[in-house]
Amino acid sequence: MQGSSSRLVIAAGWLGWFSVFFVRFAPSPVLILIERDFSASHSDASLVFTGHLMAYAIMQIPAGIMSDLIGPTRVMVLGLIAMSLSSIAIGLSPGLMPMIALAFIAGLGAGTFYTTSTSLVSVSFPPRERGRVLGIIYSG
Repeated sequence: MQGSSSRLVIAAGWLGWFSVFFVRFAPSPVLILIERDFSASHSDASLVFTGHLMAYAIMQIPAGIMSDLIGPTRVMVLGLIAMSLSSIAIGLSPGLMPMIALAFIAGLGAGTFYTTSTSLVSVSFPPRERGRVLGIIYSG
């Protein structure tokens, strides 16, 4: 892959990886506020993280299969859209249970990124460039 299209894959991959990690760790600094606003225990509020990470882990294999069937770009874009919309909705949650459900959906969307980005790099770059490109993308 040459020129601007290779730079686009790298830039989009870096931004996607940054976004996935941002959404994963964003609740940490506001956990105390979640507990206070929803009168939740620390363990109950922590289910926001658990729901997200469980869905993220569950989605790895299906994302790889879907990537092979319909292409990594489509799966990645759909996953990032689902993650982004549900992450925005988390901030508007009227209660803890909807927040946990939305975190689960965000985790499903985020879970599509790793396998599809690796697949996209594999089909977009020759073997001698893949390590460098993955290093750049995963530095996000």
